Amino acid sequence: MAVVEGFVIAEQDVAGARAAGDTAEVRTTIDASSGCERLEQHVIHFAPGRSAPRRNADRDEVLFVVSGRGTLYLDG
Repeated sequence: MAVVEGFVIAEQDVAGARAAGDTAEVRTTIDASSGCERLEQHVIHFAPGRSAPRRNADRDEVLFVVSGRGTLYLDG
């Protein structure tokens, strides 16, 4: 089995991106640029209010809440 080296980037070391009109700010801390071709980790901070719909039709997504609370609407 081939060994691939990679590394994790700290959240505060990555610039956040927010789409126009969305409450979610996304920071990508693991992806192909850090040596991981099949896994991505995004740290997402949601501001109060309703965020834009998230769609990842070609992949699975797991959301883990670190703090706060909210409501998740799944499939409508």
